[in-house]
Amino acid sequence: MSDYLRVDERQDVLASLEQCAMSLQQTERSKGAWKWAILSLHSAFQGAMVCHLSGSELRGALDEKDAMKWREWYERDRRGEIEYIPDGVDEFGFSRKRIKKKKDRHPKMWVASPLDLLDRLGCQEMRLEEAGGPILITVQQKESFKEYNNLLRNQFVHFSPCGWSIEFDFIKERMKDVLDIFDMIVKDPYPFRHLSDDEKCELRAQLAKIRSFIKHE
Repeated sequence: MSDYLRVDERQDVLASLEQCAMSLQQTERSKGAWKWAILSLHSAFQGAMVCHLSGSELRGALDEKDAMKWREWYERDRRGEIEYIPDGVDEFGFSRKRIKKKKDRHPKMWVASPLDLLDRLGCQEMRLEEAGGPILITVQQKESFKEYNNLLRNQFVHFSPCGWSIEFDFIKERMKDVLDIFDMIVKDPYPFRHLSDDEKCELRAQLAKIRSFIKHE
């Protein structure tokens, strides 16, 4: 039997935090490791927002158009309009089924942009479904994450031919603001409710480790 990498959106957040902490430790030997610290913390934070915003229909963090398509698909499925056929068994021996007609397949599931997720996080009226509680985000935190996303994360992901100098204090201040919002998400019992107690403790420990490194680096 083949081995599998099994991960969900909550465990991916934890894995990204672990990578961020390891990357920050590596910056003592290589300044280039800051790139991976920046990217992995962004990945963890975006994942945490997805966990916080996704309700029972799993559409609260989706792009609005895709969320609407998913809601329509769920309604059709609930009414019995989606036809399934048997499709063998999975690796555990359980029966599988697949959708019979191509036109009835699941809609695409594209997550909304990080800045849109942040807006939904702080504004209950913008939510697409019930999920975690509203998070109070300051104007300064919102502007800080905008710079983190647009300048730091996007520049590293889409690095154009150029030279680039950026102060470490600028990086650490933006990371601290992300961690402050992250802490508020973790305090809500909803987003990480499916993690084990050990995983929840590890998530908090990784956040503390990252914060400690940024503070004392």
